[in-house]
Amino acid sequence: MLDLRALRLERGWKTSDVAELYGKYTSGKTISAGMIYKIEEGQLPMDAKRRAVLARMFGLSIATTGVQLIQPSRRLVQTTQINRKAIDVEEYRLYLQDLWRNGAQDAEATLIDLGTRINTIHSQVLYSRTQQSQLRELLVEFHIRTASIAKESGYTSGSLSHYTKAIVLAKESGFKDATATAYYRRAKWYIDAWNMQKGWHDLLAAEAQNPSPTIMGRVYSIKGLALSRTGKLAEAMREVDKSDRCINAPVGLGSIIDFPSSIWSLNRSLTLLSAPKGARPDLAEDTIRSTSIYREGEKYTRFHGFALIEDLMLQGMIYRSKGYYPLACSMFIEAVSLMKPGHIYMTTIEQEYEKLKVSSFGKSKDVAELGLKLLVLQMPHMFN
Repeated sequence: MLDLRALRLERGWKTSDVAELYGKYTSGKTISAGMIYKIEEGQLPMDAKRRAVLARMFGLSIATTGVQLIQPSRRLVQTTQINRKAIDVEEYRLYLQDLWRNGAQDAEATLIDLGTRINTIHSQVLYSRTQQSQLRELLVEFHIRTASIAKESGYTSGSLSHYTKAIVLAKESGFKDATATAYYRRAKWYIDAWNMQKGWHDLLAAEAQNPSPTIMGRVYSIKGLALSRTGKLAEAMREVDKSDRCINAPVGLGSIIDFPSSIWSLNRSLTLLSAPKGARPDLAEDTIRSTSIYREGEKYTRFHGFALIEDLMLQGMIYRSKGYYPLACSMFIEAVSLMKPGHIYMTTIEQEYEKLKVSSFGKSKDVAELGLKLLVLQMPHMFN
């Protein structure tokens, strides 16, 4: 049987502290100290949500209270709309260029528009005699862009599906740069989800296409991140150093791929921070300063605060690696507050939460708050 009173006293919490946190995440208001005493005496709530909140508050496995943690993925709505007009290839290309350079104010509306355009290309590509190759290339590019926006918007499974469709179509069509692009972007998806084996397979597949320098720059930098997360930091940094010479090389794959300093800085920072042992927060901090400068003009091209989430996550990882646990926790809390269920970086912050739990700051109310905010994202069906 859980001794919640012992766990509370071990943390130096008052019953009012527990009442405030527990009430905030179960009913939206502080509950009475008397209710907490009853729970400590063994009167555990029957409701699964309340049990899960109790477990997470005290850093326990959700399973200890008999609740199964199932993380649903947000479902990307598929539109069936088709534009019957003949496709203006140049207009479609300009539309993609504008999205890559300037983003859009409404991600949901943009995803619907992208879906309509994908359906429209599908409906015409087989019947075009003069533009079939151009339409197939457009279709690959639209799948890649849809996948990227879906990923940033929390539609993780839908994002993966579009990357896979892009790979299949690009390979069938013999588009080497497009194939490499789709592979490395899917690799980053897998690596962000901490599936290193599949990510590495896709990176090697991208490299085998012998793509343009801008694409290879991204492949090298993502290989560095994957190697770092498997404990090979020295080898990882060699890959990142190879990507250095690809910065701002001539753009590849039409309007889609460049390799600006900001992307290099972001991946270098993550590589320096992700090693299980020997992480270099000092070097990462130097890098992230330049990252923030370069990214100032880019933030408006990202959806749902994606760039801000990355910046907060990186800064939190730096603080945690340096032992500045309260600052790290505050950064992670702010990042999680900007996320939607299924966000691709949830896995990384969950791992940071586990590291904070075993630190000297692990029994603080701040770490408990971070755990509860993650719980809301992990089990949205319970908190809506």
